[in-house]
Amino acid sequence: MLRACVRLPTATRRSPARRPPPRLAMSTSPAAPPPSSSPTPRRKQPLVAVIGTTGVGKTDLGVELALALSSPGTLSPSPRPPRRAEVINHDSMQCYRGLDVITNKATQDEMRGVEHHLMGFLEPGREWGVNDFVRDALDKIDELEGRETLPIAVGGTSYYLQNLVFPGQLVNDVTSSRPCSPDPTPSRPATPPPLAEPRTLADHVDPASAKRWHWRDVRKVSRAIEIVWTKRTWDDVRREQRARPSEGPRFRTLIFWLHADTDALHPRLDARVDKMLEEFAPYLSLARSSAPCSSSPSSSPTAPAPAPGPGPDASPELRAEFDRAVRTMKTSTRQYAKRQVKWIRAKLLPAVRDEAERARDEGREAEVVVVLLDATDLSKWRDNVRDPAVDLLYKFLDGAPLPDPASLSPAATAHLAPPSSASASSHAKRACPTCTRDPARPFLVEERQWDAHLGSKTHRVAARRRVQRGGREGARRDGGEGEEGEGEGEEEGAREGVRAASGSEEARAQVYGDVDLRR
Repeated sequence: MLRACVRLPTATRRSPARRPPPRLAMSTSPAAPPPSSSPTPRRKQPLVAVIGTTGVGKTDLGVELALALSSPGTLSPSPRPPRRAEVINHDSMQCYRGLDVITNKATQDEMRGVEHHLMGFLEPGREWGVNDFVRDALDKIDELEGRETLPIAVGGTSYYLQNLVFPGQLVNDVTSSRPCSPDPTPSRPATPPPLAEPRTLADHVDPASAKRWHWRDVRKVSRAIEIVWTKRTWDDVRREQRARPSEGPRFRTLIFWLHADTDALHPRLDARVDKMLEEFAPYLSLARSSAPCSSSPSSSPTAPAPAPGPGPDASPELRAEFDRAVRTMKTSTRQYAKRQVKWIRAKLLPAVRDEAERARDEGREAEVVVVLLDATDLSKWRDNVRDPAVDLLYKFLDGAPLPDPASLSPAATAHLAPPSSASASSHAKRACPTCTRDPARPFLVEERQWDAHLGSKTHRVAARRRVQRGGREGARRDGGEGEEGEGEGEEEGAREGVRAASGSEEARAQVYGDVDLRR
């Protein structure tokens, strides 16, 4: 089915760096009070955000919060003065026009009359990164403030939201004002590596940054290489950022983190993939009816939409390939949800904690609060999610004290607790020679996970295969000793490989020789 494209961003652009941090809070009063002899700082504009994994219910909660403000008494527990609220999308893929099914954009029915911005306005193929989002979102928030409308940011790209709330965290904020040198001085004399491998080049010019990221993270690796042209490294830029006075958050922000246990979330994600395939059925019917010499029943305009997947005359191989693709898509969706939670815990929450510590040091209230809502059981959505969120929303807008977020539920207590501190070096990545098949694409493991990796099934299987390959190559070099002898050697080599992968350092050394797996 076709989805609606929503309001486009305004054409006016303003750089985030020139944005004045202090702003007036929304008020329903007709006029502001006269200034006193000892003026107090103006309160920042409120911003509400909804974050969480894909498929957890962010769109529903964002719409319900907006309706609770615009239609008091319908969703809110008690009558409230009417306010307005509109949604700002902060999903990096839903900004593009089209792709409605695969990105799971909200339909007109799901929006329920609530205006959604920065959604479906960008032509596919055009790059629109975090700096573009921050610029467009600030423009839209300015517009909503002029209409006394609360912005509710909803989306799954927490990276975008974090840089909207906290200025000065992007490397571009520092490097954009520094001229680039057209002829940088090499950091050390060496033979330049192939330019086709960005991480190999980064390892040549900025080894510390190269160890920080996976070679698949091309954007960050490329950014580190660009910084080298300014005769600095990524770490130099980060030190400059930390040395600058903190600007504080742009807004007084209440963030709702919708969280669901994996045992409950994964079946919902699988069901979402199945639903997406069903939504593709009309397009599949159109494609089959447009095919030349099509004589299938689905070519009739009045025929029912075909079921997703291969047609009734498809070969078993094609059906098996389709089933494999569906399983892969479901696995990738679950992995994506896991990465979303990892970002919130490792990046967003520490930034919020840093702001809370600064607020305590300065004797003020924290301006950014994260509240976790347990969306594990959808049958308890109203009691666990909607009603607590609406109640906290009104307290936040009224300036009333908020309860301790960690005390709201057992899930909040477990997931909002600060993790044990880990040094930056523990996140450095090390190549595992046993698991690496292509030296140009090494198998990378974080330092803090190295010991666990050595005992993992993945490493044990790779060690067994390596020993088996070594046994076959040795038999060929010796001229071959028959199938029986070769098989016995491979079996014994496999046992040695397993012992080396999971046993002592001495056992590993016997198999791998001088390869030091601990370094």
